[in-house]
Amino acid sequence: MTLIFLVQVNDTVGYIFGKKIGKTHVFPKISPGKTLEGYLCAGIGIIMAIILLHTYIPVLHTSLLQDSVLLLTILVAGNLGDLLFSSLKRNLEIKDFSEILPGHGGILDRFDSILFSVPFCYIIVNYGLPIYL
Repeated sequence: MTLIFLVQVNDTVGYIFGKKIGKTHVFPKISPGKTLEGYLCAGIGIIMAIILLHTYIPVLHTSLLQDSVLLLTILVAGNLGDLLFSSLKRNLEIKDFSEILPGHGGILDRFDSILFSVPFCYIIVNYGLPIYL
């Protein structure tokens, strides 16, 4: 549940701040709405959510290194999942996968980041960090 919460924070904060203050479009051909400002604010949102999960809602019992890896995994893998499904929609020449959630790319837009992030986090949790210090 913690992972899903953090991925949704990434998506929501990135979307809101990307719409409000976003000017630098990062992947205009794949996903024209994605901005550098949205990505940066999403990273800050994840950091604030991790701090919240350590303090007020103490469900995370991780080190600073583990938190950093979690932040980077969600930020990179979550956004790659979103870009992958946006690219798939462009290649199929469809705007949305469904019309269940108006204003979104369909119900799959709520899960594309999760579908991509969870396997990476599973590998890190079960097999350790693939980093040799």
